Amino acid sequence: MTEAPALAARGLTCRLAERVLYEALDLDLRRGRICVVAGPNGAGKSTLLRTLAGLDRPQAGHVELLGDRLAALSPAARARRLAYLPQHCPVEPDLHVREVVLLGRLPNLPRFGPPRAADADAAEAALARLGLAAFAERPIGRLSGGERQRVMLARMLAAEAAVVILDEPAAGLDIGHALGLYRHLRALAREGVAVLVAEHDLDLARRHADDAVLLAAGRARVGACPDVFSPQHLGAAFGVVAHERDGRLFFEALPVG
Repeated sequence: MTEAPALAARGLTCRLAERVLYEALDLDLRRGRICVVAGPNGAGKSTLLRTLAGLDRPQAGHVELLGDRLAALSPAARARRLAYLPQHCPVEPDLHVREVVLLGRLPNLPRFGPPRAADADAAEAALARLGLAAFAERPIGRLSGGERQRVMLARMLAAEAAVVILDEPAAGLDIGHALGLYRHLRALAREGVAVLVAEHDLDLARRHADDAVLLAAGRARVGACPDVFSPQHLGAAFGVVAHERDGRLFFEALPVG
């Protein structure tokens, strides 16, 4: 018997003014798999992620999280099941890294209660996992952009949610840390977490995704990564000529005239 998806979109439609971003979109995000969303600028990647995270309402359709209608869950109940990492995370610069990561445990804390030993342990494990233990007592405002991004990822990991949604988490990371990021996401998937990522680096996406969503011109293509992110489909979506050679993608501008 097929396991029910951890996160499911049914008939999602989103319009921006008179422009359709996507229409009647169906998506199953399953535990143990990484799904990557890609598309040209303005295609609706961030809007889709925010809708799936329960932050935006679709014009039509609905989202289910672990079998429940997402819209019916309280923000606290939703946050215990789903962790969302946006592109930009404003944070008080004087907070120490450990304090920022511990904020990821807020949905799990007793009401008006202090952090418990289990919360501190989860935060320390996330710090260690991202190689940030040496930064734990440093103010986050003194870190580089890439280091801050890793702290935000650690905060998300500390939540220990069943579903994680990340909006271009590799932006601002050097190639070594970008590859390390996907290594951590794959480890999460092996632990049974459902992972959804918006990604602008198509080589990274193709290398690490199991499933894919390609948004372009008001349409959504959904399926297995090799099928969705084929050179033909990517070329049409981005308005370029796409080639694959030795497992790598190469792009050229369309001929003029």
